[in-house]
Amino acid sequence: MFSVITKNIKRVCYFIIFLIPILVFSQKRKAVLTLNDNSVHNGLAMIKHNDKIVFWHSNEGGKVKYNYDQVKQIIIFDKKGESTKYTYKKQRGKKKYLLLRILVDGGLLFYEFDENIYLNSYSSSIHMHTKEYYISKKDQDFVDRIRVGIKFKKFEKISNVYFKDCSDLISKIESKYFERDDHKGVKDLVIYYNENCSN
Repeated sequence: MFSVITKNIKRVCYFIIFLIPILVFSQKRKAVLTLNDNSVHNGLAMIKHNDKIVFWHSNEGGKVKYNYDQVKQIIIFDKKGESTKYTYKKQRGKKKYLLLRILVDGGLLFYEFDENIYLNSYSSSIHMHTKEYYISKKDQDFVDRIRVGIKFKKFEKISNVYFKDCSDLISKIESKYFERDDHKGVKDLVIYYNENCSN
Protein backbone atom coordinates (compact mmCIF):
# COMPACT_ATOMS: atom_id res chain seq x y z
CA MET A 1 0.00 0.00 0.00
CA PHE A 2 2.76 2.42 0.99
CA SER A 3 4.72 1.68 -2.18
CA VAL A 4 1.65 2.40 -4.31
CA ILE A 5 1.17 5.77 -2.59
CA THR A 6 4.85 6.58 -3.07
CA LYS A 7 4.66 5.79 -6.79
CA ASN A 8 1.58 7.98 -7.17
CA ILE A 9 3.29 10.86 -5.38
CA LYS A 10 6.30 10.52 -7.68
CA ARG A 11 4.04 10.58 -10.72
CA VAL A 12 2.34 13.77 -9.49
CA CYS A 13 5.73 15.39 -8.87
CA TYR A 14 6.95 14.45 -12.34
CA PHE A 15 3.75 15.85 -13.83
CA ILE A 16 4.19 19.16 -11.98
CA ILE A 17 7.83 19.41 -13.06
CA PHE A 18 6.75 18.68 -16.62
CA LEU A 19 3.96 21.25 -16.47
CA ILE A 20 5.90 24.21 -15.02
CA PRO A 21 7.93 25.09 -18.13
CA ILE A 22 4.83 24.72 -20.30
CA LEU A 23 2.94 27.18 -18.11
CA VAL A 24 5.85 29.61 -18.07
CA PHE A 25 6.27 29.58 -21.85
CA SER A 26 2.50 29.71 -22.39
CA GLN A 27 2.02 33.18 -20.95
CA LYS A 28 1.33 36.04 -23.33
CA ARG A 29 3.67 39.01 -22.92
CA LYS A 30 3.89 42.42 -24.54
CA ALA A 31 6.43 42.23 -27.34
CA VAL A 32 8.04 44.02 -30.26
CA LEU A 33 8.70 41.73 -33.22
CA THR A 34 11.16 42.57 -36.01
CA LEU A 35 10.89 40.45 -39.14
CA ASN A 36 13.63 39.78 -41.67
CA ASP A 37 12.20 42.46 -43.97
CA ASN A 38 12.90 44.94 -41.09
CA SER A 39 9.19 45.56 -40.49
CA VAL A 40 8.42 46.12 -36.79
CA HIS A 41 5.22 44.87 -35.13
CA ASN A 42 3.77 45.49 -31.66
CA GLY A 43 1.57 43.00 -29.89
CA LEU A 44 1.59 40.03 -27.55
CA ALA A 45 3.93 37.06 -27.85
CA MET A 46 4.42 33.59 -26.47
CA ILE A 47 7.46 31.36 -26.98
CA LYS A 48 6.60 27.69 -27.39
CA HIS A 49 8.87 24.98 -26.02
CA ASN A 50 9.85 24.04 -29.59
CA ASP A 51 11.34 27.55 -30.10
CA LYS A 52 8.49 28.77 -32.26
CA ILE A 53 7.01 32.20 -31.62
CA VAL A 54 3.25 32.78 -31.45
CA PHE A 55 2.41 36.45 -31.98
CA TRP A 56 -0.83 38.42 -31.67
CA HIS A 57 -0.61 41.59 -33.74
CA SER A 58 -2.13 44.65 -32.03
CA ASN A 59 -3.95 45.83 -35.13
CA GLU A 60 -4.88 42.49 -36.70
CA GLY A 61 -6.36 40.35 -33.96
CA GLY A 62 -5.58 36.70 -34.73
CA LYS A 63 -2.41 34.86 -33.83
CA VAL A 64 0.42 34.15 -36.23
CA LYS A 65 3.17 31.55 -35.80
CA TYR A 66 6.74 32.55 -36.71
CA ASN A 67 10.03 30.68 -36.86
CA TYR A 68 13.70 31.23 -37.73
CA ASP A 69 13.25 31.99 -41.44
CA GLN A 70 10.92 34.92 -40.72
CA VAL A 71 12.15 36.58 -37.51
CA LYS A 72 15.13 38.91 -37.09
CA GLN A 73 14.57 39.45 -33.39
CA ILE A 74 11.87 39.75 -30.75
CA ILE A 75 11.85 41.79 -27.56
CA ILE A 76 9.55 40.51 -24.81
CA PHE A 77 8.56 42.53 -21.75
CA ASP A 78 7.79 41.06 -18.33
CA LYS A 79 5.21 42.37 -15.86
CA LYS A 80 7.72 44.90 -14.50
CA GLY A 81 8.39 46.28 -17.96
CA GLU A 82 11.89 44.82 -18.19
CA SER A 83 12.83 43.57 -21.65
CA THR A 84 14.52 40.42 -22.94
CA LYS A 85 15.78 40.21 -26.51
CA TYR A 86 15.81 36.96 -28.50
CA THR A 87 17.18 36.05 -31.92
CA TYR A 88 17.60 32.91 -34.01
CA LYS A 89 21.14 31.62 -34.68
CA LYS A 90 22.76 28.39 -35.84
CA GLN A 91 25.61 26.78 -33.95
CA ARG A 92 28.77 26.48 -36.02
CA GLY A 93 28.65 23.26 -38.02
CA LYS A 94 24.98 22.56 -37.15
CA LYS A 95 21.82 22.90 -39.22
CA LYS A 96 19.24 23.57 -36.53
CA TYR A 97 18.37 27.13 -35.56
CA LEU A 98 18.18 27.99 -31.85
CA LEU A 99 16.12 30.77 -30.31
CA LEU A 100 18.75 32.46 -28.13
CA ARG A 101 18.31 35.02 -25.38
CA ILE A 102 20.82 37.86 -25.78
CA LEU A 103 22.58 38.44 -22.45
CA VAL A 104 25.19 40.88 -23.78
CA ASP A 105 24.85 42.95 -26.97
CA GLY A 106 27.62 44.79 -28.81
CA GLY A 107 30.67 44.01 -30.94
CA LEU A 108 30.54 40.58 -29.32
CA LEU A 109 27.29 38.96 -28.26
CA PHE A 110 26.74 36.48 -25.46
CA TYR A 111 23.67 34.25 -25.51
CA GLU A 112 21.72 31.86 -23.32
CA PHE A 113 19.67 28.92 -24.59
CA ASP A 114 17.05 27.15 -22.48
CA GLU A 115 16.92 23.49 -23.40
CA ASN A 116 13.99 21.37 -22.28
CA ILE A 117 14.48 17.60 -22.42
CA TYR A 118 11.54 15.24 -21.95
CA LEU A 119 12.18 11.60 -21.09
CA ASN A 120 9.27 9.18 -21.17
CA SER A 121 9.23 5.70 -19.71
CA TYR A 122 6.49 3.14 -19.16
CA SER A 123 5.63 4.41 -15.70
CA SER A 124 6.62 8.08 -15.69
CA SER A 125 7.72 11.16 -17.58
CA ILE A 126 10.72 13.25 -16.57
CA HIS A 127 11.48 16.82 -17.61
CA MET A 128 15.02 18.18 -17.42
CA HIS A 129 15.80 21.86 -17.86
CA THR A 130 19.33 22.92 -18.78
CA LYS A 131 21.02 26.10 -19.97
CA GLU A 132 23.61 26.43 -22.71
CA TYR A 133 25.74 29.47 -23.54
CA TYR A 134 26.97 30.79 -26.88
CA ILE A 135 29.11 33.61 -28.27
CA SER A 136 29.37 35.31 -31.64
CA LYS A 137 30.68 38.41 -33.36
CA LYS A 138 28.20 41.07 -34.41
CA ASP A 139 26.45 40.21 -37.69
CA GLN A 140 27.97 36.69 -37.61
CA ASP A 141 25.50 34.13 -38.93
CA PHE A 142 26.55 31.38 -36.52
CA VAL A 143 27.43 31.05 -32.84
CA ASP A 144 29.99 29.00 -30.90
CA ARG A 145 28.97 27.12 -27.78
CA ILE A 146 30.85 27.71 -24.53
CA ARG A 147 30.34 24.57 -22.48
CA VAL A 148 31.59 25.87 -19.11
CA GLY A 149 33.80 28.63 -17.76
CA ILE A 150 37.22 30.15 -18.34
CA LYS A 151 39.11 27.08 -17.11
CA PHE A 152 37.48 24.82 -19.68
CA LYS A 153 40.26 23.24 -21.77
CA LYS A 154 38.71 24.45 -25.04
CA PHE A 155 38.28 28.03 -23.82
CA GLU A 156 41.72 28.98 -25.20
CA LYS A 157 40.43 28.17 -28.68
CA ILE A 158 37.41 30.42 -28.10
CA SER A 159 39.72 33.19 -26.81
CA ASN A 160 41.87 33.00 -29.94
CA VAL A 161 38.80 33.45 -32.12
CA TYR A 162 37.02 36.22 -30.23
CA PHE A 163 39.53 38.07 -28.01
CA LYS A 164 42.85 37.84 -29.90
CA ASP A 165 42.65 41.46 -31.13
CA CYS A 166 42.56 42.75 -27.54
CA SER A 167 45.99 42.17 -25.96
CA ASP A 168 44.96 43.81 -22.69
CA LEU A 169 42.09 41.37 -22.27
CA ILE A 170 44.28 38.37 -23.15
CA SER A 171 46.75 39.50 -20.46
CA LYS A 172 43.96 39.75 -17.91
CA ILE A 173 42.75 36.24 -18.80
CA GLU A 174 46.27 34.81 -18.41
CA SER A 175 46.75 36.59 -15.07
CA LYS A 176 43.40 35.20 -13.83
CA TYR A 177 41.97 38.70 -13.41
CA PHE A 178 38.56 37.25 -14.19
CA GLU A 179 38.06 34.73 -11.40
CA ARG A 180 34.59 33.35 -12.05
CA ASP A 181 34.82 29.93 -13.67
CA ASP A 182 31.26 29.79 -15.00
CA HIS A 183 29.18 31.48 -17.66
CA LYS A 184 29.18 34.72 -15.64
CA GLY A 185 32.97 34.85 -15.95
CA VAL A 186 32.67 34.63 -19.73
CA LYS A 187 29.90 37.23 -19.65
CA ASP A 188 32.29 39.59 -17.81
CA LEU A 189 34.89 39.01 -20.54
CA VAL A 190 32.43 39.89 -23.29
CA ILE A 191 31.32 43.05 -21.46
CA TYR A 192 34.97 44.07 -20.95
CA TYR A 193 35.73 43.47 -24.63
CA ASN A 194 32.77 45.53 -25.80
CA GLU A 195 33.61 48.41 -23.46
CA ASN A 196 37.39 48.51 -24.04
CA CYS A 197 38.30 46.71 -27.26
CA SER A 198 35.40 46.77 -29.70
CA ASN A 199 35.56 49.38 -32.45
